[in-house]
Amino acid sequence: MRSKHSEGKNLKFSHFILWLFRLVCIGIMCYSGFKIYTWHKENVENDKLKNSFQNTITEEKVIVDGRNAYKLNIDFEELLKRNSETVGWIKVNNTNIDYPIVRHNDNEYYLTHNFENSYNSSGWIFLDYRNNSEILDKNTIIYGHNRLNDSMFGTLKNALDSSWCDNYENRYISFSTTTNNYVAQIFSIYKIDVNTLSVPNNFKDNEDYNKYLEDITSKSYYNFETTVDTSNNILTLYTCGDNSNYRVIVHAKILDI
Repeated sequence: MRSKHSEGKNLKFSHFILWLFRLVCIGIMCYSGFKIYTWHKENVENDKLKNSFQNTITEEKVIVDGRNAYKLNIDFEELLKRNSETVGWIKVNNTNIDYPIVRHNDNEYYLTHNFENSYNSSGWIFLDYRNNSEILDKNTIIYGHNRLNDSMFGTLKNALDSSWCDNYENRYISFSTTTNNYVAQIFSIYKIDVNTLSVPNNFKDNEDYNKYLEDITSKSYYNFETTVDTSNNILTLYTCGDNSNYRVIVHAKILDI
């Protein structure tokens, strides 16, 4: 038979385990609450930033193949005062993508810092550090997080929906740099595995570039019936998928307008 002493020890141990379990649960709840609060706070901070830029942008309608598209006119002087690493602006129709673009000397910094260089898990929309924003490379690559509140590139996944693609005006991306205003026409949209090697920005020769164009065109989930060849420079938008297993890629050829 168990002694009263051993039963008492077991009871005390059970109470200790219960107390410890409750303490761990409280800790998890506090940590989760803090993370939710921080996530919300960072989203609000970046939304305010985005709204503060609207007086720096105007649109100019242009006609492409009989359809409306828009060039952007940006007050880059004002933006550069706020962040000297500003290199452009990107806007995609019927998404929330309407942001100034920044560029650092690596592809890491703006994953965790916003336009005002404050730490923010939303990051910002940024140009690949290998790209030259003034003299466009064959492939100009722009990155942004897929945020659950649909900020940054959170609505780029809209482009995977055929109903979005069927709207011709959605196929024209407004893209500006500090030296020029462009319209880019989407020709390919697809997902890639998270382990895919980095996207190239330049190519050794036209044959190499042509192979790349054929490859990314063939991957498209939607047939845009848009021709692209080695005479074209292209724009690539790159973001995470809804889980960590894939990335969403949108390619558009930069039009000569």
